[in-house]
Amino acid sequence: YWITNAALHAHWCVVFAQTTVQGKDEGVQAFLVRIRNNDMTVTPGVTIEDMGRKMGQNGVDNGKLSFDHVRIPREALLNSVADVDKSGNL
Repeated sequence: YWITNAALHAHWCVVFAQTTVQGKDEGVQAFLVRIRNNDMTVTPGVTIEDMGRKMGQNGVDNGKLSFDHVRIPREALLNSVADVDKSGNL
């Protein structure tokens, strides 16, 4: 909710998600996720909605994002404190 620049302009976002690797719960991790292609079409599995009129700052492009079975490569893990190797080990 309230993702700045999501409604109309953003191509990428950082998503914090519960991570399961090879059936094991590995906790919450941060990922860089593409939400729009270069031609501004929304990527498969992503839904983007405008937050609509607000009490103030209506010029800010806030949006709501939802994901449905979006898979991302392990290279998208923002891995300053954790990593997943090619075998799937965190």
